[in-house]
Amino acid sequence: MISNDILVLKGLGVSVGRLQLLQDINLRIKRGDIHAIIGDHGAGKSTLAKVLSGLIPVTCGTVCFEGQILGKYGTKQAATLGIHTVYQNGNLLQNMTVLENIFLNRELKTLLVFPDNRRMREMAEEVFQDLRISLDLNRLLETYDFAQQQLVELVRIACFPSKLLIIDEISNKLLPKDIEKLHYLISILRQGGTTVLYISRNMDEILNFANRVTILNKGRIVETADISHIDKLQLVQLTYSSMSRREQLEQNNLELFYLNNFNKSLINNLPFPLMVTDSKQCIVTMNRSFEQVTDVHHRDFAGKPVEHIFDFPESTQTKHFHNTRHYHGIQVRGPQQTAGAVVDVHIIPFMDEDGSFMGTLYTLSKTTGVEQFEHVLQSNDVSKDPRKMLAEVAHEINNPLGIMLNYVKLIATGNETEQIRLNAGVIEKEIKRIKRFLRDITETKEVPDAQLSEKACIGDIIEEVAIFLQPMLDGNHVQLDIDEEREIFLDCDPDLMKQVILNIMLNGIEAMPEGGRLRVAVFLRELEGKMYSAIEIRDTGIGIPAETLERIFEPFYTTKSTGESFGLGLSLSQDIITQLQGFITVESRVYAGATFQIFIPFE
Repeated sequence: MISNDILVLKGLGVSVGRLQLLQDINLRIKRGDIHAIIGDHGAGKSTLAKVLSGLIPVTCGTVCFEGQILGKYGTKQAATLGIHTVYQNGNLLQNMTVLENIFLNRELKTLLVFPDNRRMREMAEEVFQDLRISLDLNRLLETYDFAQQQLVELVRIACFPSKLLIIDEISNKLLPKDIEKLHYLISILRQGGTTVLYISRNMDEILNFANRVTILNKGRIVETADISHIDKLQLVQLTYSSMSRREQLEQNNLELFYLNNFNKSLINNLPFPLMVTDSKQCIVTMNRSFEQVTDVHHRDFAGKPVEHIFDFPESTQTKHFHNTRHYHGIQVRGPQQTAGAVVDVHIIPFMDEDGSFMGTLYTLSKTTGVEQFEHVLQSNDVSKDPRKMLAEVAHEINNPLGIMLNYVKLIATGNETEQIRLNAGVIEKEIKRIKRFLRDITETKEVPDAQLSEKACIGDIIEEVAIFLQPMLDGNHVQLDIDEEREIFLDCDPDLMKQVILNIMLNGIEAMPEGGRLRVAVFLRELEGKMYSAIEIRDTGIGIPAETLERIFEPFYTTKSTGESFGLGLSLSQDIITQLQGFITVESRVYAGATFQIFIPFE
């Protein structure tokens, strides 16, 4: 007799060091259901998806799929069983065509075992027509924006139905019309027998779309219920446990109304030109100063793409606006696409708490990035010796290249299709980190700007770095121990904070060539009557000599005996923490390891 449950989790737990990501997860997914997973930032939603797809091993408990208890399994075995995942950050290959991505490692063959390109094209075009998708099958994937790339994922799903399909928070990055396509596709797949585990933070979507819902909070299940037995207010209350009363939720809605009006008034009265676009680069609002400088009006451009106002270079793609950029001498277009003023445009992206791209701020300035960079060079003594600067740049580039090399080796030796795509994604991310580093030291200042901040959980940042460094830890026989006293949030740029922690952890790993232990702890500490969030990173390596210890934060310090450079990495790390009103301490003895402590004011 076939069980009504396609997936059963019993006592499931996942931990990295002493950091508990999932705890005592007991869950049954009914066959043919659309089962939603919802939770606040850091609740463990994506971790659960990665466990089920075979990307992260479980620490304890069991996973039972179609009556079979799965032991240690990877992405290849999951795919063989019929478990497929669409990740929120995408898992396709940018340097391949749309058609190649759809049939990646699933090529249809002719009788002579050659790729059957005609049949694959016909199958893809049939799905395109059904979903009303208009993409060129021969174009490279990288030429399309993220939302369009996710459509390719949908086509891939439609071409190869799954027994269990896991969708990890992609709807918040799709256009409304594309969300409708996603829902339509899922409904068709469900009719064909596919079970869907749907991870989202959109409560309206879940209430209108799913059959059942499970609410996660801090790695634990709070509630599992039929959608018909729960309303939106209860869903909000259970998801955000700090809101415990209906009256409080209703009051929050009223406060949100006043806050929205306050924000509109604040933007409109700022004394400098400002325009805001959404994640699709469509214009949301612009203030009076912006209208006066550009001689355009919000009523003429509301909801239209930003390219309707600015004549950006042809090579500029929407995805470029995910990074801070400066453009000099950009032509403004009028309502009839006529030539207008020439301005310098400063582009500043903003993110939500999960680090997902939400939109962009556009400000106008008469000072170009080139002029600012020239000023930095004139005022910085370091620029007098370009050889030192090049040496430091090479040192900083070496760290991400080392990580990339590890993942390249994994790709070369592994046979798991899903893992290949994910490892390739890590390489792409590291390349972007190199680009960001070079941009940070060559544009407006030598130190990245940590003033544009968001609320980020230290534990989440450390967790991501730990998973990221796992191949290097294993390759160097280094045991990682993470001790998080409590959930602590910081107002910071998560990417810059990640850079600080990653840099210090990498130094620790490199200090243990014969293996050892790396301990990362997060706690609160009172110093001189003031509370600080503290991050301690301790290794059991060769230590740092006293004469070197005094100078490791100098921008271009290099040890004479070995040529080893601590300089720019630790110097930048210190400057990033200083911008957050914090400081870094270091203690070390030769052959007794080193301890770095980061202190940031706790609010």
